[in-house]
Amino acid sequence: MNLSDSMVTSHNKESSLLERVTTTLDLKVVCQVFSDHIANADIFDAWLISLYDEKQSALICKSIKLPNGYEGVESIYKDFEFKTIVNDPIIHSWGKKRIIYTDKDSISLYDSTTQLRFDRWDMLEMVCIPLIKDHDNSFGVITAFNCKTKIKREKVDLLISESKILTNTLSNSHQMTLLRSREHLVAQSLREREQFLELITKLNQLDSTEQIYDVISHKILEIMKFNLAALVLYDDENNVLSVEQTAIIDEKYSAMKMKYDSFFFPIKHRPDPKEGATPTCFVQNARFYIPDVQQLQHLPMSETDKASMEVVSMRSILQVPIRHHGKPIGVMALITFNEVVDLNANELKMADLICGFIGSSIVNAQLYTTLESQRKELEEQQHEINNLNKSLTNKIAELDHLSRHDSLTKLYNFGALIEMLKRRTSELDRYNNYPLSIIICDIDHFKNFNDKNGHVMGNYCLEEIADRLVKYAREMDIACRYGGEEFVLILPQCNIESAVGVAERVRKGIADNPITIDENNFFVTASFGCAQWNEKDSVETLLSKADKALYAAKKSGRNVVISYEEMNSAQEDPA
Repeated sequence: MNLSDSMVTSHNKESSLLERVTTTLDLKVVCQVFSDHIANADIFDAWLISLYDEKQSALICKSIKLPNGYEGVESIYKDFEFKTIVNDPIIHSWGKKRIIYTDKDSISLYDSTTQLRFDRWDMLEMVCIPLIKDHDNSFGVITAFNCKTKIKREKVDLLISESKILTNTLSNSHQMTLLRSREHLVAQSLREREQFLELITKLNQLDSTEQIYDVISHKILEIMKFNLAALVLYDDENNVLSVEQTAIIDEKYSAMKMKYDSFFFPIKHRPDPKEGATPTCFVQNARFYIPDVQQLQHLPMSETDKASMEVVSMRSILQVPIRHHGKPIGVMALITFNEVVDLNANELKMADLICGFIGSSIVNAQLYTTLESQRKELEEQQHEINNLNKSLTNKIAELDHLSRHDSLTKLYNFGALIEMLKRRTSELDRYNNYPLSIIICDIDHFKNFNDKNGHVMGNYCLEEIADRLVKYAREMDIACRYGGEEFVLILPQCNIESAVGVAERVRKGIADNPITIDENNFFVTASFGCAQWNEKDSVETLLSKADKALYAAKKSGRNVVISYEEMNSAQEDPA
């Protein structure tokens, strides 16, 4: 394939990707497109796409594709948290913004959890690729690996090059999803507050840790959808994790509870991921969710976990770290015996919130001593919610502004131009009570200016011309960047004669005043094409008219203003 064919192929790939993602900011859809793009590259056996959530201080797995036979593991890693404090190549790649390759020789540089995952997934080589938008901070990581063959570096470089459009879209989609998630949490917090208040009230009426454990275990079963809750706490002195309390949602599960208790109460886990799912949850300080245990029974696991499945019939398992000031002090294990529980992201976050709260209650049963202090905290929480709501509103407005404005000139961009013209012409179509004209402005010989002075000076020139468009146009006129060195002015309540006058004023404002850069003066001119909308015109027709007038202006020698109406009149009456 020659260079020309390669460029065409690359362009076609970018166009295809752009077509699939331009109509949506749905994170699930964008992740699926990105995953399909990775699959089509045919480089890796498996991959994960993890995105950073500042609120969770973790990279959250949003998309995963593992080799055949590991389908059950995929459900476990749905929304799995890779905490930013762990020694993992995923975290190093994200933090250092560089590609990290890991093989069987270098995996020993990382923590035991990472090594265990490397071994159990039968990896030969792994690569972590940071997701970076516009040279900014990394917002996520692609983790990919092969089981039989080494990863080809040149293909990875090509994949990164071809993924720029998707990377930017994924970043925007991720930010929008985070904002919407925060909004949902704000709305949900009022319902959660009542549940927390009830829990607080009950805990403050108790004077023993045994009673506190019992209330916590039963309350979390009321909120979540599981049959049994087991409270596992860490004994710092003996360096072990052990079950302290179990509870069931219904007495019909009493026999299953007895089996569970007889197996797990004697066990003292060391905080080592090799010992099983519960120690893994504790060590990683991250929840561990298995929607269907039966899908994992054929996969490698600890001896304790395998033995427990033979004694106790378990179906869905959720293990959530119980934290105090962000540090794990135990694990809340939730289990169903027969039915599969499918939890969404918000329900998982709800479990995190509850376990984050009860950690403080376990450490200090006197944390909430009076009802007044509880009310004060709830008032502060409401204040934080209000501030968060205000911040979210501002962020959404900021995102909307960024999506409609050109980053260099700060004028409206092409998309906003088309949207405004369609809206205004539609209004005129209905009411037809005032004229509307547009002006297209093109900087004369801008390519020569750019080639001679460099792109930095060229960008400065574009910014200066944009400022003058705004300065010499009317206050009600709307300036937009059309593309490259072309600009458009939308002129409401303006006929073609007045539009020509505005264009002439802008032309003189550009031509008569040099652009000063580093004490050097550069004289720049521009050509202008004007057109007035009529009821038969579409937006495309109106722009085409103005563009034809601009072409005539440039053909006539540049630095002039010509209207489409004037040009047509001259063609019809050559004399």
